[in-house]
Amino acid sequence: MVLKVFRVFFLVFLLGGFGWFFCRLAPRGDGGPGEEDRQLDRTGEDARLEGLRYLEWKGGDLAWIMDARASEFFYAQQQSSFQDVRVTFFAPSREEIHLFAKRVHYDNQSRILTAEGGVRVESQQGYRFSSQSVTYDAREKELQTHDKVNLEKDRLVIEGTGMEGSLTDQRFVLLSEVKAVFSPGNLP
Repeated sequence: MVLKVFRVFFLVFLLGGFGWFFCRLAPRGDGGPGEEDRQLDRTGEDARLEGLRYLEWKGGDLAWIMDARASEFFYAQQQSSFQDVRVTFFAPSREEIHLFAKRVHYDNQSRILTAEGGVRVESQQGYRFSSQSVTYDAREKELQTHDKVNLEKDRLVIEGTGMEGSLTDQRFVLLSEVKAVFSPGNLP
């Protein structure tokens, strides 16, 4: 785990170092960022990367791909933050599952991932999930949200508030205010 985190953030630091170096070499007045621009953009991260694509393999198979508009790493807190995120997970059956979110925060020590802002999940089988936020515990392979949840498949729509689920058991429970609507379509 430590080696994997080290590899990812070594690349981030390397790319960040090249970016800093080339900004220092650029002559002023070329439209590049000036000192005041660099100070305004600084949010306390140790490294920032614009336009990220991260791929991870397990046992020779592609496990998932993450694309993000920007990413930040906070070394002291061992946390990463990503903006405008799309993650494609590959199930053992090679089915693709897509997650979209405005922001994703990942705690490298606890392995807890929180997706926020218009979270959507779509599967190739036609399942769709949406909520404002979802928290995923990678160690336990469990997810939860306290926000409103919308689940859809074909003509079935299930809404509720709060959800807990286990990827190991493939079981998900809506916690309150559950409402299901089935639209039968054209029946004879």
